Amino acid sequence: HNMLVSLPVQLGQCRNLEELHLDYNAGFEQLPHTLGKCTRLKYLSSNFTDLVAIPRSVFFCTELAHIHLLHNKRLRWPPPDVVKQGNRAILRFL
Repeated sequence: HNMLVSLPVQLGQCRNLEELHLDYNAGFEQLPHTLGKCTRLKYLSSNFTDLVAIPRSVFFCTELAHIHLLHNKRLRWPPPDVVKQGNRAILRFL
């Protein structure tokens, strides 16, 4: 439970980042487009935030095995119907 509303674009310089936990940050709306440079990212969780979309660059996070995006009422991409199906559906969508 932090009060993060954004992350810096420099996050992409964290090439060895493996996990990113952003749950319960009301007001957090957007991941930086540079997230795709975190190619070792394995786990991304942003439940209960105000996330609108994940950057399409996440496609380059080839080791991403777990992605959790539940209870984000403003989320548009991936589509809510995909998110409701869970981790595997989201990964297939990406």
